[in-house]
Amino acid sequence: MEKLLDDPEIRYLSEMMNFPGALQEDPEVMKKIQAALSRGKPVDGHAPGLRGQDARTYISRGISTDHECFTLEEAAEKLSYGMKIIIREGSAARNFDALYPLLHQHAHMMMFGSDDKHPDELVLSHINALCARAVAGGVDVFKVLQAACLNPVLHYGLPVGLLRDGDPADFILVEDLRQFRVLQTWINGTMVAENGKSLIPSVPVTLAPNKFSCNRVDPSYLRLPAPNGAAYPKPVIEALDGQLITLKSNLKPLVQDGCNVPDLAHDVLKLVVINRYKPAPPA
Repeated sequence: MEKLLDDPEIRYLSEMMNFPGALQEDPEVMKKIQAALSRGKPVDGHAPGLRGQDARTYISRGISTDHECFTLEEAAEKLSYGMKIIIREGSAARNFDALYPLLHQHAHMMMFGSDDKHPDELVLSHINALCARAVAGGVDVFKVLQAACLNPVLHYGLPVGLLRDGDPADFILVEDLRQFRVLQTWINGTMVAENGKSLIPSVPVTLAPNKFSCNRVDPSYLRLPAPNGAAYPKPVIEALDGQLITLKSNLKPLVQDGCNVPDLAHDVLKLVVINRYKPAPPA
């Protein structure tokens, strides 16, 4: 990591997900953080639900952002400790509606992000849609633009233009400052997209990017035997709509023909993981 961070094109350490390691000062975690900080490069955070003294301690390690807040109270608390908050609105986790009101008072400490955005949704919109929603929600347009455009460049030291004298001509042209429909995209003085069409020359792909080599999945592989034909508690992941955060329960599954089976009446389903790169038993 030190060798990678010595590269000037690598400008930050992204997403320190091991927040228990950061809290407990795990030596490997601390060395990673220090490798970035000693080079003057920011460290991104990942601390869903972390509050109080734990949040303070995590931030004190030198971690400067978090994109995992899913309640306004959590984000406001972390802002009060000096952490910058990225409003995350992706394909799976959607936190914009909960967090955008904080832009009224904290636009200088906030940014927009996706983490992650599926290609079919990315074709339709990205950060521009969040700008439109924030303006529609009553946030001052200049505060919106600060969070969308200025703050990321300054925080991460991105090598893009801010339209100052002598800067690279990096900008988008939008139809208006309400809907933010993008008309043109310019990079370093060259127009690279117009009216939703890329002007970047296509490059042929000669090698398949993914090579799957897995065995055929036989239904018999997917059976989950119940010991002695009895139902014993199994760990169940409870999914929350629009969130990456999950809850955990222990429930007794249904048993049929000596196997655990889904309980559709209570929306309890069986999850099977198949290795797509080599033949392996399902998990």
